[in-house]
Amino acid sequence: MEGTHQFFLFAFVLCLCLYLHLCLGLFLWGLEPNVTCLVINLESIRCMWNLKGTPQVNYTFYSRFVSSGNSICAKYLTENGRNIGCTLPYIREQRFESFYTELRDGSKTYEKEHDLKTKVKLNPPTNLTVKNASDLNLWFYWNNTVNLSCVESRVRIRKNDNNWEQHYCQNLPSSTARYELQVKSRLDENCGESEFWSDWSESVVWGFNNTTGKAMPVWTALLYVVSAITLLLLVVILLHNERSLPINKQCPLRGLLKYILILLFDIRIWLI
Repeated sequence: MEGTHQFFLFAFVLCLCLYLHLCLGLFLWGLEPNVTCLVINLESIRCMWNLKGTPQVNYTFYSRFVSSGNSICAKYLTENGRNIGCTLPYIREQRFESFYTELRDGSKTYEKEHDLKTKVKLNPPTNLTVKNASDLNLWFYWNNTVNLSCVESRVRIRKNDNNWEQHYCQNLPSSTARYELQVKSRLDENCGESEFWSDWSESVVWGFNNTTGKAMPVWTALLYVVSAITLLLLVVILLHNERSLPINKQCPLRGLLKYILILLFDIRIWLI
């Protein structure tokens, strides 16, 4: 008897799960498709309607700006034989106008108004390079993919595959470490700040066998400092002793001072 009771309980739970799954499917089937649009690198507009999954019907897509008439999609994006998006041409400054989209399926029509001003995603920056500057710091340079002055960027760097950190230069890099750098960008508030950052650029590596600049070893920089301090002390001592001697005995010290200065300069050249 107990085994029969458990069997019926299991069958009831299974049927309940199937029923709920069927109801959820019917509910999602009845939901209106949601169209989202994004301006890609100020070159094209990409609208998608598959956020809830691949649609069950092939919608026909229309769009228009306030200043233009309705136009049908000329380049659909597809998935499993279904239309899931559309790529449209973009004209400069169009994102400041209201944009309207329309999905049609027989007698059903789904319309939506879009504000594209903040919906811009740039392509990742290119030609990222790293240079070891005369101030012993690593400096980063890159090209943005749009020729505008209102583009802001963020740089991230990590040392020896540790966690990423965001800053714009690397102070006193170690010649025995490996540095990896990436950049991303977006339009700033002067052009209508975008909600979207570009993807991170391809990585550029500095250090080990991938050095794009020549790092100064720490011991060399230390010798520079010690040499400068030594030179300063010698000059002070010699000048002090020279003033304490009679006039007729000052000339040899001047010659000695000149010799030491030449010698220290030659040592500095050898270190470089």
